[in-house]
Amino acid sequence: MVARPTRRRTVPFLFAAAAGLAASVALAATLTGRGPAPTPSGPAPAGLVTRFDDEASPPSAAGEVSWRTFWVLCWDAYAGADRFETRTLTGEGASPRLTVRRDRCLRIEAAAGASPPAAVDRERALLLASQQGQLAVQVRAVLAGGHRSEWSQPVAVGSG
Repeated sequence: MVARPTRRRTVPFLFAAAAGLAASVALAATLTGRGPAPTPSGPAPAGLVTRFDDEASPPSAAGEVSWRTFWVLCWDAYAGADRFETRTLTGEGASPRLTVRRDRCLRIEAAAGASPPAAVDRERALLLASQQGQLAVQVRAVLAGGHRSEWSQPVAVGSG
């Protein structure tokens, strides 16, 4: 009689190893504060509107105007909100760094330069157009007890 080779059962071992790994990752995430995102406690802020604020100096002796354009994003009041958080998005994803805001507007310098007065509008438009494809912002409300709303839809910096 020929002895049959015995089969080892690796499935229970693999399952136990996977469960242990998942538990370790969950514990590490909890200890580092990077656990799964909590369930949102309401809809995203509404009424997002943008505008531009321009600043310019008088022409210099060389005939150039120094100018700056700020992109401003504002949103409606949110019932029960203590504050708001904004985050930036790029082609690489959402930034983990959040900015806390007490007011309902965000102001970012979106373009700046020094040019002859006749070229300011053209240069400003080119710089703002290039920003639209590179950077966007989202906002959410922070409610009492630390609960947070959904994130708003991304709004491209430079859109107006």
